[in-house]
Amino acid sequence: MSLYLLKCAVYAAWSSNLIGGPQATTDRFNWFRNVHPGMLVMETSTAWVNDRDEHRFGHLIAIERGNFHTDEEWEEVKDGYSEEDGRPQDTFWRIKLLSDGTEYRWRNCSFIRVPENLKDFP
Repeated sequence: MSLYLLKCAVYAAWSSNLIGGPQATTDRFNWFRNVHPGMLVMETSTAWVNDRDEHRFGHLIAIERGNFHTDEEWEEVKDGYSEEDGRPQDTFWRIKLLSDGTEYRWRNCSFIRVPENLKDFP
């Protein structure tokens, strides 16, 4: 199966639970949103950008806080920040890509869990 088809199927299953309804709908929504290291995940905030599909799926390694700017970027912009504000932080998601097994790091994004078998899917 292509990553595009996998994206379409997972996104359709997840988005079908974005409505109010019976407890089963809430349980499925929470199942998708409850991600932990080791789980197969899909990045959703750029779901409509097809050229990112090969970087969209992977096993979650970690969710981390880190510097928003690289050291080089920080040197250029730090004068625009007060000392009490400190260096801006962001959330980073590190995944082991399903496409080639390499590690990839996302920021400013959202992830959902991908079912790996039917018995675990609520």
